[in-house]
This record gives sequence, C-alpha cells and structure tokens, in this order.
Amino acid sequence: MTPGAVHSYARSLNTFLRWSGYGVTVPLPRLAHKVLTTYTPQHIDALLSAPPQTHTDIRLKALVAFLVDTGARIGEALTLKRDAVDLDNLLVRLDGKTGQRVVPISIEGRKRLYTWLRSHHHRIVFPTVTGRQLRYDNLRTDFVAWLNRCNVPQAEGSFHAFRRYFAQQYLANGGNPLYLQRILGHRDLTMVNRYVSEMTGDIARVHNDLSPLARR
Repeated sequence: MTPGAVHSYARSLNTFLRWSGYGVTVPLPRLAHKVLTTYTPQHIDALLSAPPQTHTDIRLKALVAFLVDTGARIGEALTLKRDAVDLDNLLVRLDGKTGQRVVPISIEGRKRLYTWLRSHHHRIVFPTVTGRQLRYDNLRTDFVAWLNRCNVPQAEGSFHAFRRYFAQQYLANGGNPLYLQRILGHRDLTMVNRYVSEMTGDIARVHNDLSPLARR
C-alpha cells in the first residue's frame, strides 16, 4: 500500500482503539507534503468572463464568483439560504463544520449575488430549477464540462480549489492571517500555514513588497 493508504487505515484503527478503551494507538507514518494545484487569476478571469450559454452556466458563474469572493466550502454555498444574505451590510451567514459564522462579501460580490438572486425566487440561493438543493455529483459534472468549454484545466479538489485560491490571494495581498482563519472557519492557524506553504511566486512578490531592505 502507499503511505497515504497506510495512514488512512491507521487513523481508522486508532479511532476504533480509542472507542474500545484499549489505551493504545498505532503510530502514523510521516507523509510527504503534497502541493495541490489550484486555479490562477487567469483561470478565474476566463471563467467569470466567459459568456454563458445556458441557465446552468449562469448559475455556475454566480456560484464560482461567490466561492472566489468568500472562500466558502462548496457545501456551505449549496445550503446557503436567501435569508442568510445581508446585501445591505455586505455579509452572509454560513453553516459550516464548526457551526455558523458570518463572513464578508465585496461590493463586486454583492453585485453578482444581487443579480443572481433576482433571477429566481427560491429560498435556496443556488438551487435547481425547481428550487431544490443541488446535488454535488450533478453539479460537478456540469462544472467539469464548463471548465472544458473555457479551456481551464481542472484543479485538484474541484470546487475546494477555489477555497485555496481565495486563501492564497488573500494572504498574497497582505491580508491578516487571523482574519483569514475566521473567514474560513478554521479552529486554528494550521490550515492557514498550509496555504502559505503552497504559495511560491506570490510569497516572493509579497516579500519584495514588504522587505525592510527593499522599502529603503
């Protein structure tokens, strides 16, 4: 088995051992850190500027714009309700892994969300045509087809790659890591540190902008 498979089995076994009260654990193998691919600003521009051909395309553009603007998980976006959107105060309330949290949206994000919400009257923000919650598998199939039409390569994690993109761009533009942790809904800075470790050219650019020597 690969180290990743061994790691997965060992974690499952440790869960059982903790539940059973044996008081022992299986040591987990060290895994090499893998840098996951994500989208680039050019990819985002291509997706958000492509003319939609169908209602599905329009919904995908609105959804992608929302993910890019908020860093929300795809599950949080698909369960978002209309009454959780506060366009006046540029805020949305998300239901995530760690409970509810309120995150900001940009003025451009508000414009796109307002336009999309005017296109339907359903309670769910990104619903099916009949107003039901979208199924992830169906949405992903439409999304991959849309990527192909826009000549954008699929990044690892599909929709989660937009969350990585948001985090990396937020940090690259000088955002506060503690604010980012709160926006993303993480309990600590562990994942924020991982996003930083996956930044290559951006972190060099930020360093050049912030270095005391370069700013003399």
